[in-house]
Amino acid sequence: MRNIDDYEKVLYSGENDFEVYQALYRKRRVLESLQSISEGGVIVEIGCGLEPIFQYYDKYSQYICIEPAKKFYELALKQKKNRNNIILINDFFENVLSEIPKHVDYIICSSLLHEVENPYQFLSCIKKIADTDTMVHVNVPNAKSLHRLLALCSGITRDIHDISENNIMLQQHSVFDLQTLNDLISRVGAVKIIKQGSYFLKPFTHAQMKKCLDEGILDRNVLDGLYNVIEFIPDVGSEIFIDFKWIDEIKERK
Repeated sequence: MRNIDDYEKVLYSGENDFEVYQALYRKRRVLESLQSISEGGVIVEIGCGLEPIFQYYDKYSQYICIEPAKKFYELALKQKKNRNNIILINDFFENVLSEIPKHVDYIICSSLLHEVENPYQFLSCIKKIADTDTMVHVNVPNAKSLHRLLALCSGITRDIHDISENNIMLQQHSVFDLQTLNDLISRVGAVKIIKQGSYFLKPFTHAQMKKCLDEGILDRNVLDGLYNVIEFIPDVGSEIFIDFKWIDEIKERK
């Protein structure tokens, strides 16, 4: 079981400052994926961190946000304000499947799958709240990120799938590339891929990127460029995503 208290302290601490920027571009990718679904549906976000997507997207009939970390949950309560069509649940996703509506249009699993101890089991739980019309968005760090490839070619690491110090600090158990992520999702059930790829080119580690920002080597314009340049080098972004639907029989909830 993950130590949520430690996770809260580390995620946006001084030791991990660049994660604020990484989260910004991760959120942009989620919002771009949301543009492909019909308005007025039911959205489930599993783990919202400091900034639930409902702050930036409001074209839903109901939004269910499940967040186990008390600090993030309480912050989401403040951000919810008086919007009655937003439901917040302070618990682990696996514990509250029965509280999810029968039909869900869109499920957000953002920057989470690599942190759970059993990704296959976790995806199986997600499948239980999906039907064949439900679109699922999953994103995780990319084993083939440019900064990991650079570490490999520099002799710093022996394998791009190695668990880094940052992975350990953030209680991250798995390192995926697009193929292994596809394979895992397909093991849970037959899928139809809507869109997939990588996003936000990150040449260096979080600590090195933050130092470049602090010293004025990089600025927000350059960061935006690193997001947009992925069009020309699509495979080596810092994170990968898959938008998909399971198209086989859905398992009964328990």
